[in-house]
Amino acid sequence: MNTYRVTTRRAMLALLLAVPVIMVARPAFAQCHIAAFTDDSVSVNENAGQVTLTVELLGGQPPCSGTVQYQTVNGTATAGSDYTARQGTLSFSTGDDRRESISVPIINDTADEPDERFTVRLSGGTGGISADDTATVTIADNDPAPPPATSSPPPQGPTAQPSETETPSPAASPSPSPTPSPSPSPTPSETPTVQAAPAADTGGSNTGAIAGIVAALAVLAGVGIWLIRKRAAR
Repeated sequence: MNTYRVTTRRAMLALLLAVPVIMVARPAFAQCHIAAFTDDSVSVNENAGQVTLTVELLGGQPPCSGTVQYQTVNGTATAGSDYTARQGTLSFSTGDDRRESISVPIINDTADEPDERFTVRLSGGTGGISADDTATVTIADNDPAPPPATSSPPPQGPTAQPSETETPSPAASPSPSPTPSPSPSPTPSETPTVQAAPAADTGGSNTGAIAGIVAALAVLAGVGIWLIRKRAAR
């Protein structure tokens, strides 16, 4: 029984002495365990050319070394039109300042648009360094807004344009129709009494004509008698 107690006490003592020894003997690189962005949100003007993000090691003490991976991820900003996609590896060496940087080119366009965003992600890790962090990059637009559109009247049908400018002649005003004056009612005049023309004296003229005829007959009769006598004398 006494031997059991002695053995138990010795085991507990050895365990208590082993804990500090394990802590001291642990490799130094195990204490350099996290890589993270110094700023989780960064803003950059569209015409800045590029944006730079800083990654640092958190926790532990140097010396330590290892790598982590990074990659850009689209948000409202699109790779190829708003920024240039990037991915790669960050390496931390023993004795350095425990910081590395990532540069992402920004594309300056001429379109007026709202501010846009994308993210950069850290992942993986080697040499006792691990990473699982993201940073958001905001691209501030620098293009002026277009002038407000003015409303134009609806298009009208084609209007014939005069080939020559002509001074319109004043429209002839119609001559006023003469107001017919009322014809005066003829004043009834007394019907003149027609005097009968004196009858022609036909008796005298007839008498002269008869006398002429008788004279002519007499001449003819005389001529006839003369001719008869002349023939008889032969």
